[in-house]
Amino acid sequence: MQYSPGSLGTDAQARRTVHEFADVAGEVINATVSHASIRAIKREGDEFEVFIAHAPTRVPIPMRLVDGSYLFLYHRLGLRRPERFLATLEYIYRYQADASDDSWIFRYEYQREPKPPGARG
Repeated sequence: MQYSPGSLGTDAQARRTVHEFADVAGEVINATVSHASIRAIKREGDEFEVFIAHAPTRVPIPMRLVDGSYLFLYHRLGLRRPERFLATLEYIYRYQADASDDSWIFRYEYQREPKPPGARG
């Protein structure tokens, strides 16, 4: 699946695109492995950043899958470049035995702009 909306001139266009992306991700999840909701949630801060996750209380949590295991899905997006392209800034996808963070069976994690070693928070 490729999703490339191009340059987004306004915050309204960016928000709409993020919600469309969350809808597509939710449709794929709901048609295959879980009935959990996937939402786009604005992150606190100055710049335009949004995350997509199963987050019933605005905090991402693992979603229960139809086979009884869990999937933690967190996908953070932001606008980059002067042309305002929507970019993946970070993602965490963990297939887990249960809802606890340390029960992962396999995981994929990515950070576009990692902090230098030794940098704090």
